[in-house]
Amino acid sequence: MNFRAHHTAKFIGALALCLALTGTVPSQAATAQVTVSEELVAILALPEDKIDLTETLLLISRHWDPRLDTTPLKKTLDRLTESARNQLKGNP
Repeated sequence: MNFRAHHTAKFIGALALCLALTGTVPSQAATAQVTVSEELVAILALPEDKIDLTETLLLISRHWDPRLDTTPLKKTLDRLTESARNQLKGNP
């Protein structure tokens, strides 16, 4: 596992644990909190090259606000990623 992916995975895991322990989500989202925690554990068990950081970010965002529609956010992130890839083509 490379340095950045290793520390990103540790950060996401620590953030999820902090959110779960501090109860930062509203009580009506308690069921979603368990689901998010379970999903994060499953994501962090994957090999680093299989972890989708965008999906993980959106999962954490849904943890903070279970009503959040992440579809427009994902589309925006996908467009930004594609733009960055196009700008970096041919550059090491």
